[in-house]
Amino acid sequence: MSTLADVQELYGGVKGTWARSRSHVFTHAVFTVVLFVICGASLPQIPIPHIDPRMIADDPWFKLAKDTGLIYVSFVIPLVAIGLYGALLQFTGQFLAAMLLILSPRRRSRPRMLNAWALEPLAILYGREDFELSDLIAKAAEATTRYKLQQTAEVEGYQRSLSGLTRNSQEYMGDFLAFLLAWALVFRFFSHAAWIRANQGCFWPVVFILLALIWFAWFRVSRVLAIMPSLQIAMIGAVLRTNPETAAALEITAERRTRIRDRIEELLRRESEDEPPRPSILRFLKVRLGWEARPKGHTPTPRGRPFPSLYSKGLEFSLNRTEIERYDGGWLPNYFAYCYYRLHDRLSAVLRVLFQMLRHLITGAPPLQ
Repeated sequence: MSTLADVQELYGGVKGTWARSRSHVFTHAVFTVVLFVICGASLPQIPIPHIDPRMIADDPWFKLAKDTGLIYVSFVIPLVAIGLYGALLQFTGQFLAAMLLILSPRRRSRPRMLNAWALEPLAILYGREDFELSDLIAKAAEATTRYKLQQTAEVEGYQRSLSGLTRNSQEYMGDFLAFLLAWALVFRFFSHAAWIRANQGCFWPVVFILLALIWFAWFRVSRVLAIMPSLQIAMIGAVLRTNPETAAALEITAERRTRIRDRIEELLRRESEDEPPRPSILRFLKVRLGWEARPKGHTPTPRGRPFPSLYSKGLEFSLNRTEIERYDGGWLPNYFAYCYYRLHDRLSAVLRVLFQMLRHLITGAPPLQ
């Protein structure tokens, strides 16, 4: 039984180590591909001296190390070196990523992804009906601090989920920043080395690719940071609904609940109208593909491309019970249009799901709206 427990403990340790170092292994693999495959840098020539095992065995220092057991420590030296390198890389990457986040300009905007359901518990506990969004956000921050001090399992699980959204992207950005800094320092201070002279032409291509990777990682981090306040508020709203201490206080009359929801909807609508518009290529594509309605004053995009008239005919046939049960000469053309309408809707739904999956894969965050 103890052997099984030891194996499980060892497996848990290995799994935890891999979870912590997975992103760093990925960045090293990407940098290796960029350097030697994409940019075509030559492999460094490392001279390996000829070693005679008999000379080592007859050496008195080897015998002393063997007798004292110090020789077994030598197997740990590579692990210690890898650990020191990982700690230095993580510290440098975190420092550079933090400096980039601090120095980058941020546009002030309202918390996104908010809705009446998420804000309703905060508004009820606020105690007054003349609240503003800033009052509810402050109430959420107060409740979050209180629950963090209590260290409940539910809040800790939410916090782990939220921190996991940005952890990998921040580590990617930090590692690529550290690689870029190390790459520049190597070419600056070791310019006379044979490998550096042989790969002078790879300097700028590697720099540009690393900058592109840094921008992509920053893009993912910024997208998550943009919705993090809203996710935090949604989290605390869910905790308030399920916590026995506050669940009783949330039981109010239907009339008051309606007034609070109307107030929240009004505030959200006002904030949405006051926010300056921003051009979006994704919204442009959605409108052109018919996935989103055009703004007011514009002609609506016909659905069912490339045959919108056939799509409309199939949609009308599906809603007309009299036409469905009238098996005359026009039934087969209508049924053909109906098949096109159903096929188009199914394919559109699949494409929307694939688009959302691809979007989440690229940005690392759920939709902002």
